Amino acid sequence: MSGFGCGASYDARMRLKLAIVLSSVLLAAACSSGPPSAPEGYEPKVGQVLAVSDGGGSVVISLGTRDGIRPGDSLLVVRDGREVGEIIIHEAKATQAVGTTVGGAGDVAPGDAVIGR
Repeated sequence: MSGFGCGASYDARMRLKLAIVLSSVLLAAACSSGPPSAPEGYEPKVGQVLAVSDGGGSVVISLGTRDGIRPGDSLLVVRDGREVGEIIIHEAKATQAVGTTVGGAGDVAPGDAVIGR
């Protein structure tokens, strides 16, 4: 019986082909939609650097939990339209938060803008 057991092998091959086709369709759909965009109505959080420690590593900002800031958040520091640093928040109160500059003290100064991601 040359056909014995061919049904199971055929089913497995067909399922594999179907999985490949479906994966290709899903991948093509994901790639054709472009990069992900922010949800409708999303407004980036924008605040200001209020104080910087003498060593430059610790930074107080004007955004807090009321603005959606949470420990672990990463914020960009911008001056005159260019990025001058990054802050990781480690403590957040209602209207202010404290963070640490990433990669050293950088060029962060009071008055710089902070932008939440």
